[in-house]
This record gives sequence, structure tokens and C-alpha cells, in this order.
Amino acid sequence: MNRDKKTQILINSTKSTLLMAADFFYILAFCILTIFEFLDTVQLWDEQRIFLKELESGRSGWAIILLMIVVVQYLCSDGYNFQEYLMAVCILGLGFKAASKSETFIMYILLLVGARRFSFKKLMWIYFGIISVLIAFTVIGSQAGWVEYLIFDAGNRGDRMAFGFVYATDCAAHFLFWAMTYWCVRGEKMHFMEAGIFGILAYVTGKYCKARFSTGLLLLIIVIAVVYYITGKMLGEEKRDKFVGGRFSAFLVISPLVTNLIIHVLSFVYTDKWSWIVSLNQLVSSRLSLTKIALDVYGIGLWGNEIIMKGNGGRTTFSKDYYFIDSSYLLISMEQGLILLAIFLVIFTMACLKARRVKLWIPLMICGVISLHGMFEHHAFQLAYNPFLFMAFAELQPVNKKNGWIIKKGRQV
Repeated sequence: MNRDKKTQILINSTKSTLLMAADFFYILAFCILTIFEFLDTVQLWDEQRIFLKELESGRSGWAIILLMIVVVQYLCSDGYNFQEYLMAVCILGLGFKAASKSETFIMYILLLVGARRFSFKKLMWIYFGIISVLIAFTVIGSQAGWVEYLIFDAGNRGDRMAFGFVYATDCAAHFLFWAMTYWCVRGEKMHFMEAGIFGILAYVTGKYCKARFSTGLLLLIIVIAVVYYITGKMLGEEKRDKFVGGRFSAFLVISPLVTNLIIHVLSFVYTDKWSWIVSLNQLVSSRLSLTKIALDVYGIGLWGNEIIMKGNGGRTTFSKDYYFIDSSYLLISMEQGLILLAIFLVIFTMACLKARRVKLWIPLMICGVISLHGMFEHHAFQLAYNPFLFMAFAELQPVNKKNGWIIKKGRQV
């Protein structure tokens, strides 16, 4: 064996070893950061919160380590895709600049870009397992005294219960995203009777959390899941999939762009002179009027503005100087800037488009519901809630009606 062959074998062996290590540490970082981001939404006792902050104190170090992992993944993997690499470089470059005020967004973007070597199905199962344990720990812990159980005074609406989370709407959002994640991992195997679990969650969010929007979306998920199941049995899966895969799926692909445009326009044109928009504002708990104030004072820029907000999270009484922007789209566009909003919209649309290409109708329909959620809730672009953006970079496999999602070696999309 000549020297050139030995050198090539050594290089390939080194690349393979580095890639295996990078993949291992990526999954480790994925798990740890998911736990950290989730615990930020839990109403921990002071001692627990201090301990968690100490663990999270090196967030800038986490970002550097995660960047190194992603770089190694891209440099050492086979099957270079110039367009994919160019997209990753642009997203990371602009993302680091746009999200410089938030290490949470930086790490989320790094995780998204680094998911290219992993099966989305496997990532979802890992995520689902972590979230299920943490939600159970939080809800049970709120009753057992492990975490603080806050009950909020909502005036005429009665008490709102958070079940261990920092606010009732955060609790409701966790239930909503857990239901969507459950449907995603069960996929074609899910029986319509399992939607009864979602019905229980909708009952809890409506009666105890009093979170109308999340309750409505949970009910919408139930309707979609049941109709999807029943039409598959009555019409046959081929006819059902042909209908879903037509204009309906095309609309779902652009739903993030449409809902983003709608909520921005509604907020810009909001005025007390129009009764219909005042009624809508009342229905969504003054979200439009609060956003209009920020638009008049701060406006929207490429890199965002520093906006002082004060919510009701972590307290049991309504703050007199309450001010919070609930829309995911508007929160990013005003606080982080249009560049970061554009990055997330590109990633969101990429996820929807890839799901449509391989006919993953369930994740695609879920993304449509998430786009609605982003209009009036601020959780759509947070790792603690939404894992579906990983579809933009992770490997997607078409559905096998007998075995769920096929797992194959190599890139599928």
C-alpha cells in the first residue's frame, strides 16, 4: 500500500471518527437544551431556579460548542449539497447577527441547521419522550409541592390554573404542542379514539387554564385528526391522500407566510373607529391594541428594538402596567427584527415544503395549526414548544402504511 492510500485511509478514518463524535454530542446537546428551555417555562422554587441559572450560566459557551459540532458535521459528512450548504451558511451568518440579543434563538437555529444528518422521526421520538416526562413531572409536581402551583385571578373569568408552569397560557400551549407531537409520532397508526386524549386536554385548558385560543386549536386538532382517520377508512387512503395533496397541501405550505401577513396587517391598521376590529381585539384579549402601541412607539426595523415588556407570568395577580406582545411573528419582527423573522419564515416554509414533497400529511397539517398559533401566541418559534421546524433540515422519509415512517440509509430529500 503506497503512502497516498495510507494517507487517504487515515483522513477518512479521522473524518468518520469526528463525525460520529459530532453526531453523539449533537444529540446530547439537543436533549440538554430541550430540557433547559422547557424548565424556563416551569414555575420553580427559588432554590431550584438559582440552581438552573447556574447550569445555564455558560450559554455563550454552549453556542460555541454547538457551532463547532455543526461545522464538523458539515465538513466531515459525505454527499455535499451546494445549495443546502449555502442555505446553512446564510442562515447561520444572518441568524447570529439578528439573534445577537438572544442566545436562545442562536442555539435553536444551530440545532435546526445541525439536524441534517438525523431522521426527523427519531428526533421527534426523542423530543416526545423528554417533553412527556417533563410535563408529567411539572403537573404532578405542582400537586405534590415539587414546583410552585400558581392560581391566577382572572376577574370575571374566575381563577386560572397553571399546573406548575409560569402562566396558564404557557401550560395550555404545552398541552397543545404535546398533542400535536403525539399525533406526529403516532402518525398513520393513530386511531381516532386516541383523539379522546386531546379532548381531555382541551377540557383542562378550557375549564382550568381558561386559555381560549389554545383550547380552540386543540379542538381543531381533534376535528382534523378524526376527519383524516374517517375519510381514510371511508374513501380509501389513496383518494384521501389525493385530496389532501392537492390545493389544500399547497395552501398549508404557504400558511406561515399568510398568517404572518394577516397579523401584521391587522396590527398596523388597528383603530378604535372600526367596530369589527375592536370586537376582534376583545376576542383575542387586546392583543391587537397592545401590538399597535409598540408599532407606533418603536416601529419595525431590520435588527429589532429593545422593547420593555411585563407579563403576568410568575405572579397571581394581574399587573396594572401589563404590556406583552403575544404574537410569535410580531414579537420577533419588533424585538429581534425583520431579518430574524425572515429566517424563521424561510425555515418554517422549508419544513412545510419538504413535508409536502414526501407526502407527510400529518406533520404538514400540524404546521398549518402552528401557523395559526403564531398569530396570537408567542410560542411558535421556541424549542420548548415547537420541534416541527426540524423538518426543514432533518431527513424525511415517506410513509409506509404498515410500518409508519420508513427508515433508510442516506439522504432522502
